[in-house]
Amino acid sequence: MSKIVNTSVIYGNIKMSYDYFRLDPLKTLNPMGNFYRFNHLHKKTQKFMENYLKNGNLPKVGEIVNSDYLFSDLKITNICFEYKRNEGENFLKNLEDKFLKEKQKLNR
Repeated sequence: MSKIVNTSVIYGNIKMSYDYFRLDPLKTLNPMGNFYRFNHLHKKTQKFMENYLKNGNLPKVGEIVNSDYLFSDLKITNICFEYKRNEGENFLKNLEDKFLKEKQKLNR
């Protein structure tokens, strides 16, 4: 299994791809525990990069983004401006937007 994870985040019409190093599994966790750990860490990088773009930061390709919040440095591999979501991505985005609206209604 590769130690480098290549993933991307979409914010508005910007799609940014980046790499990070996957942490080794912990021997104290069973396979499901390591799966949930990796899943949590992956979501953490996604949220960090989404907030990074939301705050108006736009790194260049090849730039390394590091933070005390994350477990690994993130290397920007590609940035696509004017990105258009495909049908599946639009469906998920609309579902997420509806969920957030309902969540706000419940929190009032």
